[in-house]
This record gives sequence, C-alpha cells and structure tokens, in this order.
Amino acid sequence: SKLTVSCRILCVFIFPKTAERPQWSSEWLLIEIAVVGGAMGDSGQANQQPHFRIDTLRETDREQWETLYRGYMEFYGRDEPASLYDEAWERLCLNRDVHGRVARDVTDETHLFGLVHFIRHPTMATRDVCYMQDLFTDPKARGGGVGTQLIQAVVRWCKETGGISKVYWNTHETNPARKKLYDVVGTHRGFVKYEISIQAKSEP
Repeated sequence: SKLTVSCRILCVFIFPKTAERPQWSSEWLLIEIAVVGGAMGDSGQANQQPHFRIDTLRETDREQWETLYRGYMEFYGRDEPASLYDEAWERLCLNRDVHGRVARDVTDETHLFGLVHFIRHPTMATRDVCYMQDLFTDPKARGGGVGTQLIQAVVRWCKETGGISKVYWNTHETNPARKKLYDVVGTHRGFVKYEISIQAKSEP
C-alpha cells in the first residue's frame, strides 16, 4: 500500500568560536519533504527483501537499545552520563510523552538494527505535530531501508493516532543521510532557525 504524508526536516549547522563570533552558534535549515510509497531503502530504492521488521521496544531490548543510542550520541560528538540513558529508557517504557520504535532482526529477535524516538506536541495550529528526536541505524545495516522504514513507522503512528498534521526532525549538515535519504525525498525551502541554549539554575 502507498503512504503519502507531508513532513519537514530541520538541518543544523554548527559554527565554532571565531574572532567575529565569540560564542558557539547554530543555524537550522528547514527542509520540507513528501514521503510517498511503501517500503523504500535508505538510498531511495525499493527494499525487496527486508531482513528486519519495525517493532515496539521490549524490556529485554535494554542493552541493544543503549548500544544504538550511544552510537547516535557519538555521531553528534556527545558524551552523556549513564543516568541519561537510564532516564531515557524509563520514559520510553512509560510510552506516554516519548515513544520509540526499533528495527528488529527477523532471524534473531534479540538483535536491533536501528531506533527512532518521537514526541507529539501541540502548536498554535489546530492540530499537533510530531518531533522525531532521534533516528539511528547501525552502520553495518545502512543502505537496507532501515532509516526509511523507521520514519514511515512514525508517520503511520501519527496517522493512526490522529490529530497530528506533520512529522519533523533535525539533522547535521555533515550527516550522510542528507544526501542518501533526506535530499532524495525532500526540498530545502530556505528557512533558517536559530537556537539559544537555556542554562539551568545552579543549586544554592
């Protein structure tokens, strides 16, 4: 069956400190895409023989999930404490504000090829939107449609849940998926978004 949905991608550009720019800054490019079709590979080609299926998280996935999530963090140069993974896992298991899906190996259900985390939230519009916060595929499984089918799983969830108008997410300009997947199905419209970090108050 065919699946049609309008989505948006936000691409982040990170700029280091320079004499002209005394602080780190970032710019977010908004890309609007239309995802059309069924099972499609990360390269935009049809995935004829998928070796995985999209599934919800299980309690037994904890170790495999953290390995993938750490890979995601490493890609963006982040070194997070163990407590972050503990808290993230608890929130995913509650399945209330934060939701997750994984690409599960059909030949070994204890093995995961990829993950996606997503959050529904309101806007000033009449319908909510869905922020796809984390999307990661095991490097050994890339090019086989894992990323695309994880995105489509989020879109299906939104359609089945109802009241959600679009899915959007962020990616760095150096992410290879921009050329292999996002630029294939998306169009950069020229929008730019700026970010200001809010520092937490120190404990008295």
